[in-house]
Amino acid sequence: MSDEDEEYNLWNDGCVVFIMIGVAVVLLPCVGFMGMALLKPLIGEGEVEEESEASPKSKAWYYCEKMTRKRLKSPSSAELPWGPDVLRWEGDNKVKVEFNFSAKNPMNVRLQKRAYCTVTFDDTGEAEDIDLTFQ
Repeated sequence: MSDEDEEYNLWNDGCVVFIMIGVAVVLLPCVGFMGMALLKPLIGEGEVEEESEASPKSKAWYYCEKMTRKRLKSPSSAELPWGPDVLRWEGDNKVKVEFNFSAKNPMNVRLQKRAYCTVTFDDTGEAEDIDLTFQ
């Protein structure tokens, strides 16, 4: 086999791969649309799920995070986690939240703190009392 034949075969192989990728790019969206069209009768057209209200635990985390920022001298410097370390029920209507965070003090020194927060909910699911301490 000569160098020209090898070069020709490599060129053909490259063209075949390029064509296959092009076909896949064109056909995959069509297959996706067809799949959705086939699933539509199974899913139902006008059915919309009702938005569920936030759970008491997620509300407790929100309230504790908000109260923590409110208590700080420099709330913009606060670095809070995406979620708490501890999030559990304590009693019938209390949620206990614990998390570590850091914030700058008035002398611009970053300090690490641990927050302990207990949120008490009333019968309607709204926060009745928020107890927050730092250590």
